[in-house]
Amino acid sequence: MNLSNCPLDSTVTVLYVEGTPAQQLRYAEMGLLPGSTAAAMLSGFGRRRVIKLGAERIAFAPEAASKVHVQLAGSARR
Repeated sequence: MNLSNCPLDSTVTVLYVEGTPAQQLRYAEMGLLPGSTAAAMLSGFGRRRVIKLGAERIAFAPEAASKVHVQLAGSARR
């Protein structure tokens, strides 16, 4: 599952981020590191996804959100 298709109003744990090293660094600078948790808040505005990460709100375009692979917080990875 990734940020673009995870359920709204759920808490997720980041598993990994796809992309080039530069893209992965950019996500890491935003705080999206393996093991970090975020809340999927909104979807709309051209299918953009808004998440809450700590005190910050971050909006992602669909393609960018699909690079962040997550699992529902508290669920075991298979």
